[in-house]
Amino acid sequence: MGFFQLNTPKDMLEKAKRELTRLESADSMAADSIDHVYNFFVTAYHIVDYLDGCLEKADVDAIKAEPLVLSCYDACNKAKHMRLTRKRPDVVTPTHYKFSVGGPPNTPDKSLERWIVWQDGTNLETIRFAQSVIAKWDELFQKHGIGA
Repeated sequence: MGFFQLNTPKDMLEKAKRELTRLESADSMAADSIDHVYNFFVTAYHIVDYLDGCLEKADVDAIKAEPLVLSCYDACNKAKHMRLTRKRPDVVTPTHYKFSVGGPPNTPDKSLERWIVWQDGTNLETIRFAQSVIAKWDELFQKHGIGA
């Protein structure tokens, strides 16, 4: 039994897509914009929980090992637990202001970018990262015939 209308992997993927839309349309300076970042990564990673019973365990394990799914796992768990453990290197989450071109030097415009930075040097801007995660989930659903 699911949670309200969240009963299938497809339901969770559609929720993640709604969260991505909110993230993309949020004013990055607004206090609630980080809520959208958090909600997206927690939702997007936990699609794997809804795969049990839909796929063989080996297929679920293979999906969990996908690099983008693992990165989503890191982002989700950093948000939930404040640091990563369980043999995963911790990540930092800096915020960078974008600077106006042609304006006074070092004058931030009304937006900022949030990044997730892994110890191996991988740097991912959150919106582009989230878009990649959705594209990967769409690919995996098609490959495994989920929600067809």
